[in-house]
Amino acid sequence: VLKKIDALITEGATIVGTKTLTTASLVGYPNAENTRAEIVEKLWKNSENGENTEGSPSIKKGRMISNKTARQVLLSDNIQPDCAILEKSKDQLYDWIHRKLGETDYYFISNQNKTATKAQVAFRISGKQPELWNAVTSEIRPLNAFVQENGRTIVPLDFDPYGSCIVVFRNTNTTPKGNSVSNFATPQPVQTLVGSWDVGFDTKWGGLPSVKFDSLQSWKNRSEMGIKYYSGTAIYRKKFDFMPKTQNPKLKTQNNTEGSLFLDLGDIQDVGIAKVKLNGKDLGIVWTPPFRVNVTGLLKKKNNILEIEVTNSWRNRLVGDRGKPQNERFTKTNVTIKPEWELLDAGLLGPVQILKN
Repeated sequence: VLKKIDALITEGATIVGTKTLTTASLVGYPNAENTRAEIVEKLWKNSENGENTEGSPSIKKGRMISNKTARQVLLSDNIQPDCAILEKSKDQLYDWIHRKLGETDYYFISNQNKTATKAQVAFRISGKQPELWNAVTSEIRPLNAFVQENGRTIVPLDFDPYGSCIVVFRNTNTTPKGNSVSNFATPQPVQTLVGSWDVGFDTKWGGLPSVKFDSLQSWKNRSEMGIKYYSGTAIYRKKFDFMPKTQNPKLKTQNNTEGSLFLDLGDIQDVGIAKVKLNGKDLGIVWTPPFRVNVTGLLKKKNNILEIEVTNSWRNRLVGDRGKPQNERFTKTNVTIKPEWELLDAGLLGPVQILKN
């Protein structure tokens, strides 16, 4: 390894590391040990300052540095990180991966936090237009808020809880600054769906076929055993009129079709998965926060029919079966149902709102 390092430095490499103090075995002893000492003396001469090593005529170009980290060396050589989250707090965690295909660069950025975050992300790329690729919605659009400086492109990004995105650089853009102040619109609430909901549970799993919820609440807080300990899918149904109200003058009135409308389900527990149907149209499954679907062009002024299927895990059913004889249980498992297990929040907790960009 030392001989290979010697050859790399001869070809101009910068090597960061501490002195090798001994060989890994007694093979070739004592000649191997003498060779180690000779190479170490040659390579690490002047290494404390990271100067060009001149201990031997065979070393002409490279550097051996032992008093700095690789990051410190790169920064001192004005080589910025490939990707960096600027000005983040100590408790915020992010991860990223960079792949290059031809002349196109793909960065996968992941928010490792359970809350939504905003971040300034610096990419060691310049002269190209950043794009956002959303793997959940399949949306592809340019990111028009950015700054290019010192060989980097700095892009403000918004992340959902545990959310992620792909930032792609493929098209030329040599402008130093984008033409927008933000890359993400913040939808504003124009109506909250209040009042009662009709909720149906699967009777095959001990649920009640039809119950009226005066307001949205966790299943575990209900008194009915067929809801409190229920695990499976429940269907929420509601009829409502679309009557948006807002104090924001920038948002259009209900008679103006400009902008996009979204149905936001608020909080869903415990696993956070729901299927949405509005006026007979299947809007798909939401499984990541924010639990939101686009309803532009689907709302009527009167008698909208909303159906939301919510599914939870089997934890509450296991707790409900605990202590019952086998013939009365709905579940069969070799999992030990521990006495300290408690019921989890479950169901659609809301608030369910209509939002508008």
